[in-house]
Amino acid sequence: MLELFFLCFGDVVKHVYAKNILHKVTIITSFCNQSHAFKAKLKEEAERLKIKKQTLHTIVKTRWSSVAECLNSFILLRAPLEVLVAIDKSIAPAKVINTINNRLFFHDIENLYKIMQPLAYAMTIIQSCSITLADCYLILSYLRLTTDKFVFNTETQTFGKFVGKVVDIRLKEFQNDLYLSAYYLHPKYRGAGMLTAGRSAVYRYLAEYSKKIGNNLATTKNVISALQRYEIKSGPYALHFTQGK
Repeated sequence: MLELFFLCFGDVVKHVYAKNILHKVTIITSFCNQSHAFKAKLKEEAERLKIKKQTLHTIVKTRWSSVAECLNSFILLRAPLEVLVAIDKSIAPAKVINTINNRLFFHDIENLYKIMQPLAYAMTIIQSCSITLADCYLILSYLRLTTDKFVFNTETQTFGKFVGKVVDIRLKEFQNDLYLSAYYLHPKYRGAGMLTAGRSAVYRYLAEYSKKIGNNLATTKNVISALQRYEIKSGPYALHFTQGK
């Protein structure tokens, strides 16, 4: 499952739109890390504006979440950065100053962050030691919903369509009724919000499994009937789920 998000992440950052943005932020963060004077003044200006975030995050290739963290640090420190280059034109190289002064720069950062942040969040959840197969189903649904929202709202239609296509392809590769069945069977969820097509897929999957372990048709029908009672919390299935500690 983690591989799915790594592949989506890798595909997205390879697009020319994303590569261009990340190239620019890397130039600025590299300069900031090398110039103690610029870094100190950025911190001072952030403090003056009462901004808790005072340093720019650096993108680390081995930490997938660092891209979202880096983009977010630019969003939070936009005002201090703009103030610094406006007051002192000699504070940084012309390339850095021109990039910060370009209004589209921060607009593009915010746009890219809208898709990178959900991917980073999903990868954090997937790597949790307590994750279940039911959680995997929810994370896949989360990825689908956030991607669709991004594609619909983004002003960069070409990039949006690319992201939508990437996620479509990767989700199909990892589509598995096992996750759907786990979500249905989890006592906390019991298929909440699941459409008829989803329930039918679960019944088919579990019926096939029932046959594989040697149950006859009558027993399999009883299993499906029990599942329906389980979903509506009828009879012995009326117990409430309590999260373990």
